[in-house]
Amino acid sequence: MLWYLHVIKKVVNRICPVWKTLLEEYHIVQRIPSDPLLSLPILPTHPPNFILSEKFTQEHMEKMNINASGFLWLDEQKLVLFLIKAQEEGIAWDTSEWGNFWKDYFDPVVIPTIEHIPWVEQNIPIPRLV
Repeated sequence: MLWYLHVIKKVVNRICPVWKTLLEEYHIVQRIPSDPLLSLPILPTHPPNFILSEKFTQEHMEKMNINASGFLWLDEQKLVLFLIKAQEEGIAWDTSEWGNFWKDYFDPVVIPTIEHIPWVEQNIPIPRLV
């Protein structure tokens, strides 16, 4: 069983960094087509009482556990709830709502790879359990 120790390479020995210049097509460029601060809601000085919506439900509010320690004042807690409700379209409440960055801001990321010789040609044999 000790012969398996000689076959397995340490992670340090498997990685060989290659220094190359990144081609222009792989650069990640951020663009800002418009000022994102223009669409932010204006903060009220006296936030209204919170009213549930279709997306921001009582269950979501309880999971967020806002002000669990009692650190916030009542008006601050109302303001937090107001902001969450105002921006609820930008929050993914479950995996079905996951999305991507807008293509106006970022192109899809392409990860370059180089041709290489694998450090191992076959799988390492695993002994059977008896």
